[in-house]
Amino acid sequence: MKIATIVALFSVAGLAPAADTLTLASPNGQVRFQLFAGGGLEYSVTLKSKPVIDRSPLGIAVDGVNLAGGVRLGKAARYRTDETYPWYGVHSTAVDRSNGVKIPVTHTQSRTAYTLEVRAYNDGIAFRQVVPGGVAPRVPDEATGFRIPAGSTVWYHDFEGHYEANHNQKRIQDVPAGDWAAPPVTFKLPGGAGYGSITEGGLREYAGMGLQADGKGGFDARLGHAVPPSYPFRLR
Repeated sequence: MKIATIVALFSVAGLAPAADTLTLASPNGQVRFQLFAGGGLEYSVTLKSKPVIDRSPLGIAVDGVNLAGGVRLGKAARYRTDETYPWYGVHSTAVDRSNGVKIPVTHTQSRTAYTLEVRAYNDGIAFRQVVPGGVAPRVPDEATGFRIPAGSTVWYHDFEGHYEANHNQKRIQDVPAGDWAAPPVTFKLPGGAGYGSITEGGLREYAGMGLQADGKGGFDARLGHAVPPSYPFRLR
C-alpha cells in the first residue's frame, strides 16, 4: 500500500545523519526536510532556513497500529532523479529533478518492516510510506499531520461542494478544531517567506486524502472512510 503526500513551496544535498535526525536537501539546497526518529517519527520542512511545516507527526497505521510509533531505522539509500517529459498544463514540459532517499523502517513491537521514501525538490517535498501486503487483507489509516507556522494565512474549503466550493481565508490560529479541508490547502507564510500548499499525487489503488484541523495550528490527514460525504454524493 502506498500514499504520497506533497508539500509544495512557492518563493519570491544530500542526506546528513546526526543522532536520530536525518536531513534531506533539495538540489539547490534551499528546501530541507528533517526526519526525527526519537520514539515516533516526526518531520519538518524549511525553505531558505525558514519554517514551512513545523515539527509534525509522520506515520501510517495498519490494522489499528501506528507503524511510526517506536521504530528502528535501517541504512538509508540515496538517489537522484533528473528527467523531463511533455505535459499538458501551465508548463509544456514537466521537470522531475530531486534528491531522494529510501529509509528502511521497522516497527519494533509488531516487527513490521516498511519503507519511508522522501524526495526534496527545489519547489517542494514529497514523501510516502510503502508497506508490504500480506495474505490476509490489511486495513490502513492515516497518522500524519501538518503543523503550519503561527501567523500564516490559510485558504481552504470543506468537502460539501465536492472540491468546487468557495475557499475560506483565515489565520491558521483561527481555524477551529474539526474543520474539514479538501486538498490542496494553500497558505501564506508570515514575514514574506513565501507560500505553501499541501496536496497529494501518484495515487494508485489507495484512498484519497482529506485534511481535518486540529485547532492548534495544523491539519491531520484523514482517509476516505473518515471524510464526510459531499452534497453531490448524497444527492445521488
